[in-house]
Amino acid sequence: MQLALIDNSEDDNPLIPFYLRIEVAALSPDLQAPFFIPIRYQHSRDRSVYRVEICGIPLEARTAADLIPRIEKIIPPLLRGARLPSYIFIARHSRRIYPVYTFGSEVVALITGGPMFRHVELAKVREYLTDYLHQTGELWPPVTHDRLQVRGVDRLTLGLIRPVFYLKKRAQFAADNEFWAPVFPQIDGSGLYTFAASAKQTVQNNQGREVLQLRATVAQALIADHRLNQGYDLRTDRLMPDLWFQLRTHLVECSARFVSPQLELTLYQVDQILIAMEYRRDEDRYGLYFGCDIEDLRLRAATDLLRRGLITGLEALSCQEAMGEPVPAP
Repeated sequence: MQLALIDNSEDDNPLIPFYLRIEVAALSPDLQAPFFIPIRYQHSRDRSVYRVEICGIPLEARTAADLIPRIEKIIPPLLRGARLPSYIFIARHSRRIYPVYTFGSEVVALITGGPMFRHVELAKVREYLTDYLHQTGELWPPVTHDRLQVRGVDRLTLGLIRPVFYLKKRAQFAADNEFWAPVFPQIDGSGLYTFAASAKQTVQNNQGREVLQLRATVAQALIADHRLNQGYDLRTDRLMPDLWFQLRTHLVECSARFVSPQLELTLYQVDQILIAMEYRRDEDRYGLYFGCDIEDLRLRAATDLLRRGLITGLEALSCQEAMGEPVPAP
Protein backbone atom coordinates (compact mmCIF):
# COMPACT_ATOMS: atom_id res chain seq x y z
CA MET A 1 0.00 0.00 0.00
CA GLN A 2 1.37 3.40 -1.00
CA LEU A 3 0.30 6.68 0.60
CA ALA A 4 1.26 10.20 -0.48
CA LEU A 5 0.22 13.67 0.70
CA ILE A 6 -0.86 16.02 -2.10
CA ASP A 7 -1.27 19.78 -1.70
CA ASN A 8 -4.75 21.02 -2.57
CA SER A 9 -4.60 23.89 -5.05
CA GLU A 10 -8.36 24.40 -5.31
CA ASP A 11 -10.36 27.29 -3.88
CA ASP A 12 -11.31 25.35 -0.72
CA ASN A 13 -7.62 25.13 0.29
CA PRO A 14 -8.13 26.61 3.82
CA LEU A 15 -10.67 23.90 4.66
CA ILE A 16 -9.00 21.01 2.82
CA PRO A 17 -5.28 21.81 2.60
CA PHE A 18 -4.26 18.26 1.59
CA TYR A 19 -5.47 15.09 -0.06
CA LEU A 20 -4.06 11.69 0.78
CA ARG A 21 -3.54 9.50 -2.29
CA ILE A 22 -3.79 5.80 -1.47
CA GLU A 23 -2.90 2.94 -3.80
CA VAL A 24 -3.62 -0.61 -2.69
CA ALA A 25 -1.81 -3.36 -4.60
CA ALA A 26 -4.53 -5.94 -5.33
CA LEU A 27 -6.02 -7.78 -8.29
CA SER A 28 -9.58 -6.95 -7.26
CA PRO A 29 -11.33 -4.37 -9.52
CA ASP A 30 -12.55 -2.81 -6.27
CA LEU A 31 -9.01 -1.66 -5.49
CA GLN A 32 -7.41 -0.89 -8.85
CA ALA A 33 -8.13 2.85 -8.86
CA PRO A 34 -6.38 5.08 -6.31
CA PHE A 35 -8.32 6.79 -3.54
CA PHE A 36 -8.11 10.51 -2.75
CA ILE A 37 -8.95 11.19 0.88
CA PRO A 38 -9.65 14.84 1.80
CA ILE A 39 -7.70 15.97 4.87
CA ARG A 40 -9.59 18.75 6.62
CA TYR A 41 -8.10 21.37 8.90
CA GLN A 42 -10.41 22.18 11.80
CA HIS A 43 -10.14 24.54 14.73
CA SER A 44 -12.17 23.74 17.83
CA ARG A 45 -11.91 25.82 20.99
CA ASP A 46 -8.23 25.91 21.98
CA ARG A 47 -6.77 23.45 19.46
CA SER A 48 -6.45 22.88 15.75
CA VAL A 49 -6.31 19.41 14.17
CA TYR A 50 -6.13 17.68 10.81
CA ARG A 51 -9.02 15.26 10.37
CA VAL A 52 -10.04 12.47 7.99
CA GLU A 53 -12.81 9.90 7.85
CA ILE A 54 -12.22 6.43 6.41
CA CYS A 55 -15.42 4.43 5.84
CA GLY A 56 -17.01 6.16 8.81
CA ILE A 57 -13.96 5.90 11.10
CA PRO A 58 -12.80 9.40 12.19
CA LEU A 59 -9.09 10.05 12.72
CA GLU A 60 -7.35 13.24 13.77
CA ALA A 61 -3.79 14.42 14.46
CA ARG A 62 -1.81 17.62 15.03
CA THR A 63 -0.17 17.39 11.60
CA ALA A 64 -1.29 15.89 8.32
CA ALA A 65 1.80 13.67 8.21
CA ASP A 66 0.88 12.16 11.59
CA LEU A 67 -2.32 10.78 10.02
CA ILE A 68 -0.47 8.54 7.56
CA PRO A 69 0.64 5.75 9.96
CA ARG A 70 -2.81 5.67 11.54
CA ILE A 71 -4.51 5.33 8.16
CA GLU A 72 -2.07 2.56 7.22
CA LYS A 73 -3.42 0.59 10.18
CA ILE A 74 -7.08 1.30 9.37
CA ILE A 75 -7.23 0.16 5.72
CA PRO A 76 -6.14 -3.54 5.99
CA PRO A 77 -8.78 -4.53 8.61
CA LEU A 78 -11.48 -3.01 6.38
CA LEU A 79 -10.56 -5.28 3.45
CA ARG A 80 -12.41 -8.55 3.05
CA GLY A 81 -11.68 -10.73 0.03
CA ALA A 82 -9.75 -7.78 -1.51
CA ARG A 83 -12.88 -5.65 -1.23
CA LEU A 84 -13.82 -2.55 0.66
CA PRO A 85 -17.26 -2.24 2.27
CA SER A 86 -20.21 -1.45 0.01
CA TYR A 87 -22.18 -0.14 2.99
CA ILE A 88 -21.62 0.90 6.57
CA PHE A 89 -24.23 0.30 9.27
CA ILE A 90 -24.08 2.92 12.04
CA ALA A 91 -25.75 2.46 15.43
CA ARG A 92 -27.79 5.61 15.91
CA HIS A 93 -26.96 6.12 19.62
CA SER A 94 -23.60 4.41 20.22
CA ARG A 95 -22.24 5.50 16.78
CA ARG A 96 -20.45 2.16 16.39
CA ILE A 97 -19.94 1.10 12.79
CA TYR A 98 -20.36 -2.28 11.10
CA PRO A 99 -18.95 -2.77 7.56
CA VAL A 100 -21.08 -4.62 5.00
CA TYR A 101 -19.64 -6.21 1.84
CA THR A 102 -21.08 -7.37 -1.48
CA PHE A 103 -19.91 -10.71 -2.86
CA GLY A 104 -21.72 -11.70 -6.04
CA SER A 105 -25.42 -11.90 -5.22
CA GLU A 106 -24.92 -11.84 -1.45
CA VAL A 107 -24.56 -9.07 1.11
CA VAL A 108 -22.30 -9.98 4.03
CA ALA A 109 -21.80 -8.35 7.45
CA LEU A 110 -18.85 -9.52 9.54
CA ILE A 111 -18.38 -9.09 13.28
CA THR A 112 -14.73 -9.08 14.36
CA GLY A 113 -14.29 -12.17 16.50
CA GLY A 114 -17.96 -13.01 15.99
CA PRO A 115 -20.41 -14.44 13.46
CA MET A 116 -20.98 -13.62 9.79
CA PHE A 117 -24.43 -12.68 8.48
CA ARG A 118 -25.23 -13.13 4.80
CA HIS A 119 -28.29 -12.90 2.56
CA VAL A 120 -29.26 -11.67 -0.90
CA GLU A 121 -31.24 -8.85 0.72
CA LEU A 122 -29.59 -6.01 2.64
CA ALA A 123 -32.74 -5.76 4.77
CA LYS A 124 -32.30 -9.32 6.02
CA VAL A 125 -28.65 -8.76 6.87
CA ARG A 126 -29.59 -5.67 8.88
CA GLU A 127 -32.31 -7.66 10.65
CA TYR A 128 -29.92 -10.51 11.56
CA LEU A 129 -27.21 -8.10 12.69
CA THR A 130 -29.67 -6.03 14.75
CA ASP A 131 -30.97 -9.12 16.57
CA TYR A 132 -27.43 -10.25 17.35
CA LEU A 133 -26.34 -6.83 18.63
CA HIS A 134 -29.41 -6.62 20.87
CA GLN A 135 -28.64 -10.08 22.27
CA THR A 136 -25.02 -9.15 23.00
CA GLY A 137 -25.95 -5.75 24.43
CA GLU A 138 -24.02 -3.74 21.83
CA LEU A 139 -27.27 -2.05 20.84
CA TRP A 140 -29.65 -0.60 23.37
CA PRO A 141 -32.80 -2.66 24.01
CA PRO A 142 -35.47 -2.49 21.29
CA VAL A 143 -37.81 -0.39 23.44
CA THR A 144 -35.44 2.56 23.02
CA HIS A 145 -35.53 2.12 19.22
CA ASP A 146 -31.77 2.08 18.73
CA ARG A 147 -31.44 1.25 15.03
CA LEU A 148 -28.79 0.64 12.45
CA GLN A 149 -28.65 3.42 9.88
CA VAL A 150 -27.10 2.67 6.50
CA ARG A 151 -24.61 4.70 4.51
CA GLY A 152 -22.87 4.04 1.22
CA VAL A 153 -19.10 4.26 0.73
CA ASP A 154 -17.74 6.73 -1.83
CA ARG A 155 -15.35 4.75 -4.05
CA LEU A 156 -13.15 7.80 -4.58
CA THR A 157 -12.87 9.46 -1.15
CA LEU A 158 -13.91 6.54 1.12
CA GLY A 159 -16.32 8.97 2.78
CA LEU A 160 -19.88 8.04 3.68
CA ILE A 161 -22.83 8.77 1.37
CA ARG A 162 -26.31 9.39 2.73
CA PRO A 163 -29.08 7.63 0.74
CA VAL A 164 -31.25 9.96 -1.33
CA PHE A 165 -34.19 7.60 -0.79
CA TYR A 166 -35.03 3.97 -0.10
CA LEU A 167 -36.97 1.36 -2.05
CA LYS A 168 -39.14 -0.75 0.24
CA LYS A 169 -41.52 -3.65 0.07
CA ARG A 170 -43.13 -5.09 3.20
CA ALA A 171 -44.09 -8.76 3.52
CA GLN A 172 -47.81 -9.27 2.89
CA PHE A 173 -48.05 -12.77 4.37
CA ALA A 174 -45.96 -15.27 6.35
CA ALA A 175 -44.02 -16.75 3.42
CA ASP A 176 -43.63 -13.41 1.61
CA ASN A 177 -40.31 -11.60 1.20
CA GLU A 178 -39.37 -8.13 2.33
CA PHE A 179 -37.17 -5.82 0.30
CA TRP A 180 -35.27 -2.77 1.47
CA ALA A 181 -32.53 -1.03 -0.49
CA PRO A 182 -30.90 2.39 -0.10
CA VAL A 183 -30.45 4.46 -3.26
CA PHE A 184 -27.31 6.55 -3.77
CA PRO A 185 -26.09 9.12 -6.30
CA GLN A 186 -23.39 8.00 -8.73
CA ILE A 187 -19.88 9.19 -7.86
CA ASP A 188 -19.85 11.58 -10.84
CA GLY A 189 -23.38 12.82 -10.07
CA SER A 190 -24.76 11.52 -13.39
CA GLY A 191 -27.52 9.34 -11.97
CA LEU A 192 -28.72 7.01 -9.22
CA TYR A 193 -27.93 3.43 -8.30
CA THR A 194 -28.93 0.66 -5.93
CA PHE A 195 -28.28 -3.05 -5.60
CA ALA A 196 -31.22 -5.38 -6.28
CA ALA A 197 -31.79 -8.83 -7.80
CA SER A 198 -28.08 -9.70 -7.63
CA ALA A 199 -27.01 -6.69 -9.70
CA LYS A 200 -26.29 -2.99 -9.57
CA GLN A 201 -29.32 -1.15 -10.97
CA THR A 202 -28.64 2.31 -12.38
CA VAL A 203 -30.52 5.15 -14.11
CA GLN A 204 -29.33 8.47 -15.50
CA ASN A 205 -30.51 11.79 -14.12
CA ASN A 206 -33.74 12.92 -15.77
CA GLN A 207 -34.98 16.06 -13.98
CA GLY A 208 -36.55 14.02 -11.18
CA ARG A 209 -38.14 11.29 -13.28
CA GLU A 210 -35.15 9.06 -12.44
CA VAL A 211 -36.90 8.36 -9.11
CA LEU A 212 -39.79 6.67 -10.92
CA GLN A 213 -37.53 5.06 -13.50
CA LEU A 214 -35.29 3.40 -10.91
CA ARG A 215 -38.29 2.18 -8.92
CA ALA A 216 -39.77 0.64 -12.09
CA THR A 217 -36.42 -0.91 -13.07
CA VAL A 218 -35.95 -2.50 -9.65
CA ALA A 219 -39.56 -3.70 -9.55
CA GLN A 220 -39.16 -5.45 -12.91
CA ALA A 221 -35.89 -7.04 -11.77
CA LEU A 222 -37.48 -8.32 -8.54
CA ILE A 223 -40.50 -9.70 -10.41
CA ALA A 224 -38.21 -11.53 -12.84
CA ASP A 225 -36.30 -12.88 -9.83
CA HIS A 226 -39.59 -14.11 -8.25
CA ARG A 227 -39.11 -11.84 -5.25
CA LEU A 228 -41.97 -9.44 -6.02
CA ASN A 229 -45.52 -10.21 -7.11
CA GLN A 230 -46.74 -6.77 -8.18
CA GLY A 231 -44.79 -3.69 -9.16
CA TYR A 232 -47.00 -1.46 -6.99
CA ASP A 233 -45.82 -3.36 -3.89
CA LEU A 234 -42.49 -1.52 -4.18
CA ARG A 235 -42.61 2.01 -2.80
CA THR A 236 -40.29 4.99 -2.42
CA ASP A 237 -39.51 6.05 1.12
CA ARG A 238 -37.64 8.97 2.72
CA LEU A 239 -37.13 10.81 -0.55
CA MET A 240 -34.88 13.87 -0.22
CA PRO A 241 -36.64 17.25 -0.72
CA ASP A 242 -34.58 18.34 -3.74
CA LEU A 243 -35.44 15.16 -5.64
CA TRP A 244 -39.12 15.42 -4.67
CA PHE A 245 -39.34 19.02 -5.91
CA GLN A 246 -37.86 17.95 -9.26
CA LEU A 247 -40.17 14.95 -9.54
CA ARG A 248 -43.21 17.03 -8.52
CA THR A 249 -42.99 19.06 -11.77
CA HIS A 250 -43.84 15.91 -13.76
CA LEU A 251 -46.89 14.94 -11.68
CA VAL A 252 -50.52 16.05 -11.96
CA GLU A 253 -52.09 16.76 -8.58
CA CYS A 254 -55.49 15.15 -8.01
CA SER A 255 -58.46 16.83 -6.35
CA ALA A 256 -58.85 13.93 -3.91
CA ARG A 257 -56.88 13.45 -0.68
CA PHE A 258 -56.35 10.61 1.78
CA VAL A 259 -57.12 11.86 5.27
CA SER A 260 -57.12 10.57 8.84
CA PRO A 261 -57.36 12.41 12.18
CA GLN A 262 -53.55 12.76 12.32
CA LEU A 263 -52.39 13.20 8.72
CA GLU A 264 -53.23 13.98 5.11
CA LEU A 265 -51.74 12.47 1.95
CA THR A 266 -51.78 14.37 -1.32
CA LEU A 267 -52.57 12.35 -4.47
CA TYR A 268 -50.86 12.67 -7.83
CA GLN A 269 -51.03 10.97 -11.21
CA VAL A 270 -48.34 10.29 -13.80
CA ASP A 271 -49.06 8.23 -16.90
CA GLN A 272 -51.38 5.48 -15.61
CA ILE A 273 -49.96 5.43 -12.06
CA LEU A 274 -51.54 6.96 -8.96
CA ILE A 275 -49.22 8.20 -6.20
CA ALA A 276 -49.97 9.14 -2.59
CA MET A 277 -47.40 11.45 -0.99
CA GLU A 278 -46.75 11.53 2.76
CA TYR A 279 -44.61 14.37 4.08
CA ARG A 280 -42.57 13.35 7.13
CA ARG A 281 -42.17 16.68 8.86
CA ASP A 282 -39.77 15.48 11.58
CA GLU A 283 -37.31 14.23 8.92
CA ASP A 284 -38.11 16.66 6.10
CA ARG A 285 -38.45 13.68 3.76
CA TYR A 286 -41.20 12.34 1.51
CA GLY A 287 -42.76 8.89 1.25
CA LEU A 288 -44.54 7.73 -1.92
CA TYR A 289 -47.11 4.97 -2.27
CA PHE A 290 -48.13 3.61 -5.70
CA GLY A 291 -51.39 2.05 -6.93
CA CYS A 292 -53.48 1.28 -10.00
CA ASP A 293 -56.66 2.98 -8.74
CA ILE A 294 -57.91 5.00 -5.77
CA GLU A 295 -58.98 2.06 -3.59
CA ASP A 296 -55.87 0.01 -4.37
CA LEU A 297 -53.70 2.99 -3.45
CA ARG A 298 -55.71 3.73 -0.28
CA LEU A 299 -55.34 0.15 0.98
CA ARG A 300 -51.61 0.11 0.30
CA ALA A 301 -51.06 3.39 2.15
CA ALA A 302 -53.42 2.44 5.00
CA THR A 303 -51.71 -0.93 5.50
CA ASP A 304 -48.34 0.73 6.00
CA LEU A 305 -49.70 3.53 8.20
CA LEU A 306 -51.47 0.93 10.36
CA ARG A 307 -48.24 -1.04 10.73
CA ARG A 308 -46.47 2.13 11.87
CA GLY A 309 -49.22 2.89 14.40
CA LEU A 310 -50.30 6.13 12.71
CA ILE A 311 -53.92 4.97 12.23
CA THR A 312 -56.08 2.55 14.23
CA GLY A 313 -57.56 0.61 11.30
CA LEU A 314 -57.59 0.43 7.52
CA GLU A 315 -60.84 2.42 7.34
CA ALA A 316 -59.34 5.23 9.42
CA LEU A 317 -57.71 6.48 6.22
CA SER A 318 -60.45 7.78 3.94
CA CYS A 319 -60.48 9.39 0.51
CA GLN A 320 -62.04 12.85 0.27
CA GLU A 321 -62.37 15.47 -2.43
CA ALA A 322 -60.72 18.82 -1.86
CA MET A 323 -64.00 20.29 -0.52
CA GLY A 324 -64.19 17.53 2.10
CA GLU A 325 -66.75 15.23 0.47
CA PRO A 326 -65.93 11.49 0.82
CA VAL A 327 -65.16 9.65 -2.40
CA PRO A 328 -67.31 6.48 -2.57
CA ALA A 329 -65.40 3.22 -2.78
CA PRO A 330 -65.65 1.45 -6.14
